[in-house]
Amino acid sequence: MEVLARSEKKNCSDFIKNGIFRNATWHLYKSAFPIDRWIKLGRENCILLSALIVEQLRFWKVCIQYGYCVSYFSVFFPALCMWLNVPTFEELIEKNVLDEFAAITKEAFLVLGALTKRLPNFYSSMHVSNGISEVNDEEVETWCWAQVGPVVDLAIKWTQWPLKKNTVWNSSVFNQRYKTFAAASYGDMIYGRQVVIYLHRCVETSVRLSAWNALSNARVLELLPPLENCIAKAEGYLEPVEDNEQILEAYLKSWVFGALDRAVTRGSVAFRLVLHHLSSFIFFCSNGDKLLLRNKLAKSLLRNYSSKQQHEGMMIDFIEYQKPGQREEASSMHMHEVERRFMLLTEACEGNSSLLRNLEKLSKSG
Repeated sequence: MEVLARSEKKNCSDFIKNGIFRNATWHLYKSAFPIDRWIKLGRENCILLSALIVEQLRFWKVCIQYGYCVSYFSVFFPALCMWLNVPTFEELIEKNVLDEFAAITKEAFLVLGALTKRLPNFYSSMHVSNGISEVNDEEVETWCWAQVGPVVDLAIKWTQWPLKKNTVWNSSVFNQRYKTFAAASYGDMIYGRQVVIYLHRCVETSVRLSAWNALSNARVLELLPPLENCIAKAEGYLEPVEDNEQILEAYLKSWVFGALDRAVTRGSVAFRLVLHHLSSFIFFCSNGDKLLLRNKLAKSLLRNYSSKQQHEGMMIDFIEYQKPGQREEASSMHMHEVERRFMLLTEACEGNSSLLRNLEKLSKSG
């Protein structure tokens, strides 16, 4: 198996035509079985089976990289689900087979990474809804977008698992997904829902920041679906209120440089996230050591308003923003709350006459 996993393109083609690939990967054809059955095989058998499956996956990965055997995904995926699902770590540790499980899972995710590189442009002529498309006489295959959904469902299970600071993210799958989304999604709702899950508050900070910056820099934030159409409940994207300085500054940068302008008119979740987290942080969560950050964010928004009058509506939405629960309690914000927020922004200006004039102008337009 180790030799097969290092095969060159011509050899891979020959192995497939001669039935060697099918015979060498028969374990991946077997019906899926629960992980506890694998554990009950005993540590020595788990070690041997893990080593075999890892080499089988590597063999498949090499074939995929050459454009072959992509169509085997539908056959292999049911069995792979055992290794891609979130396990009971305590049991794996107790039986001393965590390393063996992790080795298979790692290789399975690397296979998925290879598959993402075989995805066609989302609306290209090669795209088909139910299978694999041939792109040349050598029968080089491309993966099908319709098969990406189940993989995303598994990824969501990992994000909903109680994440710790040291959670390791591969999923290469993530990087390829947002790049392809930026290049070829054209606002497809299903694909957008799969991408936006990486902005969920249960996802670790570094991943959310990378996802946001990639989408913002590519100017495709407006292609994300409305909050109500995202995967998982809306509260998961809004709470707890963001207080990470890097992410808040990333939100601000997108606002200032116009990356959110079209997101406003299209009702994208992107603007809703920025509006919620910036407004909530500045007006409710910026006490003590967060005061300097609050003033910095507020002043940047007011400077931007002075140079981009088209952002006036966005600024009014920012000041008058109410959380979902608040909107249900009252149809409009009480005047004293609006006044409180203007007073807070006045404090944030720290006596800057130019910013105070901008704020006064904004209060009259509101």
